[in-house]
Amino acid sequence: MPNAYWVVIFEDEPEMQDHRRQFRDAHMDFLRDNENRIKIAGGMRPMPGAPFCGDMWVVRGCDFEDVVDIVQKDPYYNPEFRSFRIFSWGKSLDKPVTL
Repeated sequence: MPNAYWVVIFEDEPEMQDHRRQFRDAHMDFLRDNENRIKIAGGMRPMPGAPFCGDMWVVRGCDFEDVVDIVQKDPYYNPEFRSFRIFSWGKSLDKPVTL
């Protein structure tokens, strides 16, 4: 599925806050190195200013197994502190979008 889009939803345990601080720079380098596939990435919070509780990515151009592989290579990924779900995704309207 070379043109498939995937949404990855990450859910963090409270202990992930320390892990985030420790691996932030490596994580940002990882996102830059994989920007050809990870099209959008960002942290999620329950409210502005609250601690992060997870992340969301939009991934393009690979199959499900490749998405799992990318997730597991991210320096932020630690199964003790972070779980993830992957969803196939498609836009409702076929028009360009800029965020």
